Amino acid sequence: MNEPGEKVVLALGAYEPSVWRIHWTPATVIAGVFVSGYHRQAIAGLPQGVPVLNSSYENKSPCGYFYLEKNNARKSKVMMQKFFEKSAKTYSLAANGHIDFGQPTASNEIFMQSTVTTVKSYKNSAD
Repeated sequence: MNEPGEKVVLALGAYEPSVWRIHWTPATVIAGVFVSGYHRQAIAGLPQGVPVLNSSYENKSPCGYFYLEKNNARKSKVMMQKFFEKSAKTYSLAANGHIDFGQPTASNEIFMQSTVTTVKSYKNSAD
């Protein structure tokens, strides 16, 4: 696991269309995000300036795509090796639309979230 203050890159993948809402602790340094999936993916909550690579099957990205499946991290591992020249330190599956990375935090831990891009900014106007 990363130490506080150490840079991390998040690699997030889902089959279904998803909006990933990111929160982090003040000691976390998010250096970048690689988000991918079969269907469209989006990121909310990151501050401006954090680089994001968004690559999915639906957007016909030349980078390819991945998503994590229970009991099958093979394609995810291949993509991590291709882009970062190393394997991921950990793989985690979401449960009930929620996923935590890193060490457990105290119940009173403060989390950061940018309001530059929100989940609501991705809502269809027809909804």
